[in-house]
Amino acid sequence: MLKIQTIPGLRQGFDQRSYVLINEETKTAAVIDPDLNQAQIMKCVEESGASIQTILATHGHFDHIGSVKNLAEATGAKIAIHTLDASMLTKSADNLSLYFGQPEEQRAADVLLKDGDQVQVGSQELLVLHTPGHSPGSVCFLWNNLVFSGDTLFFQSMGNPSFPGGDVAQLKKSITEKLMVLPEHFRVLPGHGKQTTIGHEKAHNPFLGR
Repeated sequence: MLKIQTIPGLRQGFDQRSYVLINEETKTAAVIDPDLNQAQIMKCVEESGASIQTILATHGHFDHIGSVKNLAEATGAKIAIHTLDASMLTKSADNLSLYFGQPEEQRAADVLLKDGDQVQVGSQELLVLHTPGHSPGSVCFLWNNLVFSGDTLFFQSMGNPSFPGGDVAQLKKSITEKLMVLPEHFRVLPGHGKQTTIGHEKAHNPFLGR
């Protein structure tokens, strides 16, 4: 089994979330969407006695990849992102940091993900669901009854489709066809804000036309 730790982001006004997944049996870990909270992430992992093997990005916007390079260099972990968002790691214009006036560039990915891939965390596997719309290469990671939704789905909201590469119709299609078909009790751990469930979003998300 995996132990899940939520690490709040440190960018003012972003309310970002990173997630540390620790396999306590194998003492291996993965990190989802590390931003400027590297110290907190490292402390969490070190206290568990685990080592980070994989750094996973749900998409390539700068507020989800801010510590990718530093974490990879400190731990030797592999960087994984969907192939359609891969350029965002190394180009500040693509990851929007240039647009926000603070250009940031990371390191190229070691692993390019695609829909249906399985990502190992020790003996556990995360399923990659390609959910474009917020960005071309946005993905969600599915493990057990948890959905790490990045900026695809939020509590009673969804990702912003107005950034370059975004598409509102495609985003709604991704949510409807990839996420709303999951069991209603599945918990959604988003890239920003508080957690929700598939059932709650089916009933209350105003963007889904329900």
